[in-house]
Amino acid sequence: LGLRSSMYERASFSSVTTRRMSPASGTSERPRTTAAEAGPAFGDLGYGYDGWELARLFALLQLAEADAYLASLETKYHYDFWRPYTAIRQGAVDGNPGTTGDLNWLPFDPVTPPVPDYNSAHSAAGGAARAVLARFFGTDHIHFTHTSTSLPGVTRHYRSFNDAADENGESRILIGFHFRHAVTEGR
Repeated sequence: LGLRSSMYERASFSSVTTRRMSPASGTSERPRTTAAEAGPAFGDLGYGYDGWELARLFALLQLAEADAYLASLETKYHYDFWRPYTAIRQGAVDGNPGTTGDLNWLPFDPVTPPVPDYNSAHSAAGGAARAVLARFFGTDHIHFTHTSTSLPGVTRHYRSFNDAADENGESRILIGFHFRHAVTEGR
């Protein structure tokens, strides 16, 4: 879970995925959370479709992602579940004798979003985008490649929209913003 520094070696894949999908400042690439920003990620997928069809796709993506974010925000405040930052640091006083706190624990990105954990809005939007794209292209199983705009030389190859949505959600765990339950239920 998204530890900033550790006696354990962090896998290169984990760190790159976290940086690439993080909205944090610095060299991190902001995730493509809007359809207009996602355009370049389609690459060859857009060939064979006219401008109106692609405009419709982007409109559907925007609507689906907006709905996902709104529903997720309502869910967050309904359940009001604490984030890993609070839970791990307060483990000694959470009423569970099986946990201990770590007051020195920091997420990979120390700027934790100021809203409750459950569910992951990032995962909800990624899941919504996956569903729209699979419906538009008639299948989820489309191979595509995405090259980072902020991390030179970082390229990801996906076998499906679902694989990309899974990595999108996993990045929220690796960065230390969410528990796995918030990510899986968010999708």
